[in-house]
Amino acid sequence: MKSILYSENLRKFSNVFKQDVDSALECFEKINENIYLIADDLHLGRFDIRIDAPASLYDSEGYLIDYPVYSGEKGYSTPPMQFPYETYEHGHILIRVFPQKDYQWNEQEKEELDTLARNVFFICGRARLIELMKKIRVTDNMTGIANLQGFHEFVDEVNERGELTFYHAVCVNIKNFNFINRTIATKRSNETLREYARYVEQHLKEDEIFARTAGDNFLGLIHNENVQEFLEFISKVNIHADTESKLIQISSRTGVYDIQVGDTVSDIKGYIEAALNMARQQNEDVVFFEHSMMEQMLREKEISAIFPMALKREQFEVYYQPKVNINDQAICGCEALVRWYRNGKMIMPLEFIPVLEREGTICSLDFYVLEKVCKAIKSWTERGLKPVRVSSNFSKVHLKNPSLADKIFSVIERYGVDPQFIEIELTEMSGYDNYDNLALFIKKMRERGVHTSIDDFGTGYSSLNLLTDLDVDTVKLDKSYSIRLDNEEEKTKILVRNIVNMVHDLGFKVIAEGVETEEQADFLREIGCSTVQGYLYDKPLPLDQLEKRLEKEFKYTIENKCK
Repeated sequence: MKSILYSENLRKFSNVFKQDVDSALECFEKINENIYLIADDLHLGRFDIRIDAPASLYDSEGYLIDYPVYSGEKGYSTPPMQFPYETYEHGHILIRVFPQKDYQWNEQEKEELDTLARNVFFICGRARLIELMKKIRVTDNMTGIANLQGFHEFVDEVNERGELTFYHAVCVNIKNFNFINRTIATKRSNETLREYARYVEQHLKEDEIFARTAGDNFLGLIHNENVQEFLEFISKVNIHADTESKLIQISSRTGVYDIQVGDTVSDIKGYIEAALNMARQQNEDVVFFEHSMMEQMLREKEISAIFPMALKREQFEVYYQPKVNINDQAICGCEALVRWYRNGKMIMPLEFIPVLEREGTICSLDFYVLEKVCKAIKSWTERGLKPVRVSSNFSKVHLKNPSLADKIFSVIERYGVDPQFIEIELTEMSGYDNYDNLALFIKKMRERGVHTSIDDFGTGYSSLNLLTDLDVDTVKLDKSYSIRLDNEEEKTKILVRNIVNMVHDLGFKVIAEGVETEEQADFLREIGCSTVQGYLYDKPLPLDQLEKRLEKEFKYTIENKCK
């Protein structure tokens, strides 16, 4: 008896699968369309395939399909031969073959059916794997929703249908997700992210997408008529990270863009990122894109790109703004402030400092300034010039580094500077939420004789916590208080007086920033705030001009203030 394994019909049947099949269902359909080639040779009456795949990140509901591949006109007999197989994903494929009615297979035919079943299993398994790999390519492996590639492909599909202008694009960032990470275990924070993503995805309407790009950032394409409702929903999402956890409310910031004719995926992504960037800067929950935002974002990207080389070429200059004892009008210290000169023009600090803060590159600039400060103090000492204490600004970004104190002190030691002449001024502390790191850093500085100060006191909700929990040397009263003194409102004066008294009672020194008028200085002198800083006395000075003042033990008078 001639074996079917060597038949022309089997060769034709096998050739159907020379090209990859993209899905299990497509594989079944091809088998259905072509199995007639070998059905009579094998006396097949019926041929069924069942796939049962478990739920996974890429198939949240699993995969179950029964497919009647072939049913012959001559009918079939039972029982069938069954061929069970386990797949790579711990699923199962069951192939059942029935003989034609009133026919019994001989042993050789049974062996051939076993070989056929194994080949079909291999073909179907390969198709299933290709299908899964395609899903993996467009699926975020943390949350199971679409990834950036999936978002791009979805936008391309919508664009090909000519329906892109029916949508708004959104860029969503979870507020304070780093705080969630620090307050709950990493495993639970990951689960929180997954539940959030799935919950939002379930809220979508038909033919919309919500995709995770990285971290706690997401992109979406929402139908125009659903945008307002979606923005209200996304502003506060309540979820449980697991069955034992409390309800977590997740708030977000969102950049939104109304898609126009001719927009590309790249355009859309850039626009919503610019809108989200503006939302962060303005502390807004939702910002709709305007084209002026792109100019700002491009400028910020330029700053990011040119900063490393600018630092290497020392395009940054350190200026020094004197701190003045208003009782004797003498300079009692100064603050080091950085200025960036490029191509003969100055880039304003408000233009580049926030960018470097967000990216974390501010850290290298802060140490650059500290080096310049230590070098200047060393020069003063060698020349016999009596030094004053210089405060050098350090962003809260540094406090993620547990070796910060050691690194600062190594710079001070390298220049042989007496630590009493250095003050580390911690900036933007009002929103800082890890007091343990902050307190430990300040303790280490105090132990080594380095002074510390808190900048912009009074601008955030946590200011009082900073005073009660931290052993700093100096508190700098935010300049907004000095400006408000000119309004001659009694409530403002009462507030400032009580803040100064409270800080003194807690054992800290007080410096008032932004002093610009004699009236402000007189009131501060009256309430016991003896140290001030501001344009009434001096603007930030180049090093050589500060040194001239120090050389002659300069004192301010009405005639020489701010000259």
